[in-house]
Amino acid sequence: MTPKQTMDGSNQHLITADQFRLLFEASPTPYLVLTPEFKIAGVSDSYLHATMTQRNDIVGRNLFDVFPDNPNDPAATGEQNLRSSLNKVISTRQPHQMAVQKYDVRKPLKEGGAFEERHWSPLNVPVLDGQGDLIFIIHRVEDVTSLVKMSEVQERQKCLSQALEEQTELMEAELYRQKEEIVRANAEIELIGQLLRSERLSRAEAAQSNHANVLKSKFLANMSHELRTPLNAIVGFSELLAEGTAGSLNIKQERFISHIKQGSVHLLQLINDILDLSKIEAGQLDLRCEDFLVQDALPEVLSTIRPLAMAKNIQLQQKMEITRPVFADRIRVKQILYNLLSNAVKFTPQGGQIEVAGKEENGEIQISVTDNGVGIRIEDQTVIFEEFRQVVDPNGATPGGTGLGLAITKRLVERQQGRIFLVSALGKGSRFTFTLPHGAQTCQPRPTGQPAALPPAEKDCGKKLVLVVDDQADARELLASYLNSEYRIVTASSGAEALKKAQDLRPDAITLDILMANGNGFEALARLRQTPELGNIPVIIVSIVDQQRVAFALGAADYLIKPIRKSLLLNTMRKYIPSQSDEDESILLVDDDPATLEWLQEVLRSAGYETQAVQSGPRALEVLSSKVVTAVFLDLLMPGMDGFEVLRHVRQQPNLKDLPIFVMTGKTLNREESELLARETQTLFHKSDSSRENLMSEVGRVLQTRRRAASGAR
Repeated sequence: MTPKQTMDGSNQHLITADQFRLLFEASPTPYLVLTPEFKIAGVSDSYLHATMTQRNDIVGRNLFDVFPDNPNDPAATGEQNLRSSLNKVISTRQPHQMAVQKYDVRKPLKEGGAFEERHWSPLNVPVLDGQGDLIFIIHRVEDVTSLVKMSEVQERQKCLSQALEEQTELMEAELYRQKEEIVRANAEIELIGQLLRSERLSRAEAAQSNHANVLKSKFLANMSHELRTPLNAIVGFSELLAEGTAGSLNIKQERFISHIKQGSVHLLQLINDILDLSKIEAGQLDLRCEDFLVQDALPEVLSTIRPLAMAKNIQLQQKMEITRPVFADRIRVKQILYNLLSNAVKFTPQGGQIEVAGKEENGEIQISVTDNGVGIRIEDQTVIFEEFRQVVDPNGATPGGTGLGLAITKRLVERQQGRIFLVSALGKGSRFTFTLPHGAQTCQPRPTGQPAALPPAEKDCGKKLVLVVDDQADARELLASYLNSEYRIVTASSGAEALKKAQDLRPDAITLDILMANGNGFEALARLRQTPELGNIPVIIVSIVDQQRVAFALGAADYLIKPIRKSLLLNTMRKYIPSQSDEDESILLVDDDPATLEWLQEVLRSAGYETQAVQSGPRALEVLSSKVVTAVFLDLLMPGMDGFEVLRHVRQQPNLKDLPIFVMTGKTLNREESELLARETQTLFHKSDSSRENLMSEVGRVLQTRRRAASGAR
């Protein structure tokens, strides 16, 4: 450093040229120093980092030779705009602030040499000598790529939300138009039937009646597919948007998506109810009756109803005194139970009670659903099973719904040689009872309140073990039903039992309630943390009370407040014990509807599966002939080669006869089609009611079973 003598004799230290260069190069802001000929005379380290270049490779070279436009982007204007700005600085000797520019920055050759999109806000400033001549231009940039990307995502989300709202409105209008056509068709068919019964109908008119029934059947099948397929896309993508899969939403967007989703679900329920009622009236509802115990079908219904009941703090009890099976359609019986239980939850106040009971009487099985809700007026009890009838509660309010649930329930019961009747008192509650014919043999029911025991083959299947601790049997069963698609489950009803089972079994995670009759959950948590061999097991609190600060202070890993959704519990559990899936699993998706394909890809990829999508049957067979896939999702209604033909070709190949095939369709199936799919495929998903959680649960179950079989064969 060269000292400079001042008038008072002191030394004032000046910055040398080398030191100034070091300061310039260390600047946190990206800078270039250019000559009037646009040659690079100096560059800051931050600019080198942003452009992935080296100082020795670019200093002394022309700016546009080093950073040309992307040759693969004919619409690129970055070089042209920058050259224009620099020329303006040269001619005016004034700084020039450019608008935000898109530049494609080339990666180093060792990283592939591909272009990476950036968005910069450039400023060009002249440097003049003492005579006012231009000697350098300082080119400064600010990276605003993240802001631009965020703006683009928000704009896409806004457009998608608007499109979903518009499509929902159009479909709702179309649905009501179609409903009027069904009403008119029913009236015409009923008139023809009356003429036939009075024997005044000629053969030609009888043929016309048959033709009308055929047309109605085709109409129902087409409406089922044409309405359910796009509506499934609306529901599915609404769920993905609500979960933030495409990026975070602001509060207004979340509210809009919630409205779209609620409206879509309501519309879907209306479609399903109208189609069910129309098929029953037309005699086209296929029933597949078998012997089964009602209490074996009940847990699946209760797992759906319990979250609704818990939200209103309603106690849900069961009292099944049945040893004989019923002879009925299992799916339709679950539909009857769901309709009656959901109605009971709707009309039961906070803190109420609902009981589902079963008994054998007079050679038949009686199942009843009893609540202590608002009750039903005597004048309403005579019409409550009619179509589009909704009961007005004592406060004068009309509940939501289509008014078809009980009408469908009555017809489903009667189609299975049963009866349904009601006993109700205003202000005291209601009891709906229906009967079904009993089956041929006696069965031993499984104890209620406990999840089904795992078969021996599953105990060593590699699934992680979760200990569920709650003093309420229904709460334990609900959590177990949420988790058993991905984990093995054991349960405990008290802190002491939980501690013993944790020591004996060493679970991979524990869910723990706080309010328990036989001891506080916090005491159990403290004892778990004080036991050295159990101290590292993640404990997730699942409670109706919010005492997160205490729980985390005692060592809880996470805290969930009841009621909780299945997806939230599974996502939380995966943070601590991720479910195991093969990274190379590839699933082939076959559907002519692009929206369905995109939704399936998002759902499956979010769970770690690789996917490949095709839009026709021939293309699917081409992929299967040249590539190994883990499973296939197959639509049935496709132009040209439909799903049934694809299935026939696949099963004819020896190496594909055991390939898991999941059918996802909006088609209404007849008995022969249903039996074929039951033999040749693993699972049938209806586009009208396929939730993300159910889909992932079933895929995981089938693929885990296949892996276990393959492992046993080895």
